[in-house]
Amino acid sequence: MKRTMVTHTAPIQQALAVGAAEWPDASDSERLARLAIKGADVFQAERQKAVVEWHSTVESVSGIFSGVFSSDYLDEIRDGWPE
Repeated sequence: MKRTMVTHTAPIQQALAVGAAEWPDASDSERLARLAIKGADVFQAERQKAVVEWHSTVESVSGIFSGVFSSDYLDEIRDGWPE
């Protein structure tokens, strides 16, 4: 299994402090792993929410231009184009 080393910069120390409040008996490496998993879960949920919102937006505008152009509109335009 692959391992990753992380320097305890100020933001990492802050994250570890948050993790310590949540998992007081866990080691720093276990807290970092749990924080990474939680963070990935949050990002995945946000991405899924954005996809649902995008689909909803597309659905809400679907068909709003129906009937604006006749069924032979493109043929009429092409008739005017030089070969």
